[in-house]
Amino acid sequence: MVTENYADEEIYEKSPINERVILTERKNGFRMGTDSVLLSKFAGILPHEKGMDLGTGSGVIPLLLLSENKGKEIKGIEIQESLHKLALHNAKENGFEDKFTPILGDIRNISSFCERETMDFVTLNPPYFKNGSGKQSESLEKLTARHEMNGVIDDFCAAASYCLKYGGKFYAVFRADRLTELLYAMKENRIEPKHIELIYKKEKVETVLVQGTKGAKAGLKITVKETSLVQSMRNS
Repeated sequence: MVTENYADEEIYEKSPINERVILTERKNGFRMGTDSVLLSKFAGILPHEKGMDLGTGSGVIPLLLLSENKGKEIKGIEIQESLHKLALHNAKENGFEDKFTPILGDIRNISSFCERETMDFVTLNPPYFKNGSGKQSESLEKLTARHEMNGVIDDFCAAASYCLKYGGKFYAVFRADRLTELLYAMKENRIEPKHIELIYKKEKVETVLVQGTKGAKAGLKITVKETSLVQSMRNS
């Protein structure tokens, strides 16, 4: 069995995300973006709650949440073995291995990894692009993370609904031009959209943050956030 050498600076890079989290990522692999930071700040998660992160990648969202005292225990499902190994490494290196459990698996088989309606919250930063769109000349790791090769947005919302308790909270970051698809998938899976935050940057809205509640009544709040704070949030 080959052991990963995460100290190899030619292959891996360590980046401080906040005062408590240093993230190890593959230099030529899929890298976290500010959308994960925005989602962690947006999510109103309480310290005693248990949750699931769907498509956890290298574990950045659970680690950010736990470092901000959001959540007691978080599981993260990731289909790519390379990213799953990084999530395990990052959980241990940051001292959260007792609270963050990365799982190698497919969110479309959610019943194999989670009991029905047992989670207080679910987070997701799903692939933004449909198959055949966006950049195609990139590594398989990047391509798989960014494109819907292993599940569309309805699959992610179905998995979230399966995990969530009645009244449980759903938090997602997604492309603004696909917002209607996300909202439709949420409604189809009994997750009522309650709060949409539009991320405003250079006179455009390209990213949205969405909070929903399983089984809630209709009633939607819409807010706007300027992104001049994004870099300072990442470094906070």
